[in-house]
Amino acid sequence: MALAILKLVNQSPNWSGTMTELKATLQNRFPRLTDDPTGFPKQENKLSSIIRRVQPPLRGMGVTVTFERQGRSGERIIKLTMLTIILNVLVC
Repeated sequence: MALAILKLVNQSPNWSGTMTELKATLQNRFPRLTDDPTGFPKQENKLSSIIRRVQPPLRGMGVTVTFERQGRSGERIIKLTMLTIILNVLVC
């Protein structure tokens, strides 16, 4: 899961959306990493739980994961951001 998120933020350094959108994005962009039925969660709440567990190692690699509520309905949004310092090192 952490590898798929790292690849996503390398392509889109500031990604945000719902957990459903994240799941669809990861499945569409990285089918080889998400095809495993036992490793990739089918439910969004399980995906959220896994992301919370891999959040510390991702932070160590320069990826910030934040969970927010948006709008009057309180829609849950996840934001994935790669620090620009890390991006500059990867690009050079």
